[in-house]
Amino acid sequence: MRSVEEQQARITAAAVAPRPIRVAIAEAQGLMCAEEVVTERPMPGFDQAAIDGYAVRSVDVLGVGEVGSDSLPEPLDDSGENDRREGLVLPVMGTVEA
Repeated sequence: MRSVEEQQARITAAAVAPRPIRVAIAEAQGLMCAEEVVTERPMPGFDQAAIDGYAVRSVDVLGVGEVGSDSLPEPLDDSGENDRREGLVLPVMGTVEA
């Protein structure tokens, strides 16, 4: 009987990597990228919530609301709360003057 490690090594040794192909992005669903994707500027081009559940509560923040990923945020209300989901645009809080 072979150990788990031996079986994994045999499977890995027998695996064949698929050859890269070029397809239109619209036809790429279900495929895997063969190389690293690099951009010349940050993507997306706006400050976004990095994790689900991002929340703000502060007397310095105006308004409250919920924003879908297809729209811009509205100002926060007096409670200083706003719903955040991963990838959403972060609300503009104003400017700081020294």
